[in-house]
Amino acid sequence: MKTAFSCESLRERTGICRAQADAAASDYAQGLVPVIEAVLASPEHLWRSHDMLEMAGVVSAFNLDRTLVKAIGFDFAELVDRVRVLHALDALTGTEATVDEIAEIYWPPRTRNQMLKEQKANVVVVDNKLSSRENLDAAFLRVFEMNLDDVVAAVRP
Repeated sequence: MKTAFSCESLRERTGICRAQADAAASDYAQGLVPVIEAVLASPEHLWRSHDMLEMAGVVSAFNLDRTLVKAIGFDFAELVDRVRVLHALDALTGTEATVDEIAEIYWPPRTRNQMLKEQKANVVVVDNKLSSRENLDAAFLRVFEMNLDDVVAAVRP
């Protein structure tokens, strides 16, 4: 028997609202809140943890990850992933866009040249070998423990 999930319960399972509250209540609020807000504002951006060091007030990507884990329970790569999942979920429920169009926004396919640049720049990418739809499916499995088709069935009548 399948369990039905409401869109709101799925939004809650991303942990982003809780992460925002936890970051704001932490000793690191001054640095972490702007980082979370920046990622929330532009989830489609190819975020690099190194670009956030000054904003977060830390000296290395390792420090950023360690500070995020201590304050909100997950690192920068997972923050970006969960924010993208949250925005994809909102797009699934708030627009008539197809799943493929939504996946393309947050996990666009990359050319070989882009892949090499991203690897050299240490950019957060789910998996360069997968299509946008497969990356979205993998992200939903990680966050919701539900595949893409099950999430779509739960939020789109």
